[in-house]
Amino acid sequence: MELRKISWRLKSTNLTILFILTLIAFLVHRPSLHMALYGDDWISIYRYLTHFDTFAQINTFLPGPFIYLAPYGPSVFFIGKGYELFGHNYFFYFLISLIFKIFASFSLFVVCRLITKSLLISILSAILFLSGYTGIQTTDWVFYSNVYLGVGLFFLGFYSQLRFLEESNRRNLIWHFVLSALAIIAAPVRLYPLVFVIPVIDVLFLGFREFLTKKEFLFKNIFFALIIVSFLLIGVFGEFGGKIYSPGNWSVNDFISFSLGQPQFVIKSLFYWVGVIAIPNTVLETNRAFF
Repeated sequence: MELRKISWRLKSTNLTILFILTLIAFLVHRPSLHMALYGDDWISIYRYLTHFDTFAQINTFLPGPFIYLAPYGPSVFFIGKGYELFGHNYFFYFLISLIFKIFASFSLFVVCRLITKSLLISILSAILFLSGYTGIQTTDWVFYSNVYLGVGLFFLGFYSQLRFLEESNRRNLIWHFVLSALAIIAAPVRLYPLVFVIPVIDVLFLGFREFLTKKEFLFKNIFFALIIVSFLLIGVFGEFGGKIYSPGNWSVNDFISFSLGQPQFVIKSLFYWVGVIAIPNTVLETNRAFF
């Protein structure tokens, strides 16, 4: 009976926090709901409707919905599907972007609550993430709305990993693996650093449990590596079986050689990619759009 009360209290608190975050999101980002599509948004709609094969946009080597397993494929899919459903009613495009950001903020709250055990710190972190300048590009530019879907999935995967460390429930480890892979699929261009980050997090956690857990983490990372290799082969990170999406259009071998030869540059690049998630590229355009 006592456990049921605690569980009900926890669910009630989470629903209350979700309501508060939703309210704050609409108060802060309300101006974006009155904007219209522009720039790459329309290019994505064209590619969705025509299946025009352009490197890193969609993957016409794969059948059906799998053509969107490409660096910008999820962006093309979400905007194209939105165009099918909503046409020129732009309100709903930006509403979906905002919902994804609320989802990511709430997922961050759940992770912070588990780590800090503090309700105040967790909700403040989520509100700062939601209402600060962090990622404002994904709510004023529909083209990047899928990024916060990926970020939210990553946070939930990290939450499952932490729960596994507390409870040793293998189901949580499976959820961590599945959600991490889905996070990369949702936003490959912004989240492919997770290919390196997730195994590093596992290594950092190895000292917290006995050998059985270490062995489980080892098997999970082996499967994770196989998934990443399959992503490379089918074109999730770039051209089908060939070049990785990057300024230099590297092949897989080029990428591995470069990573081994200049690890300091790879580390700097990781910080850059994280920064791109946190701070928009079009600072001036964003300011102009909101003020």
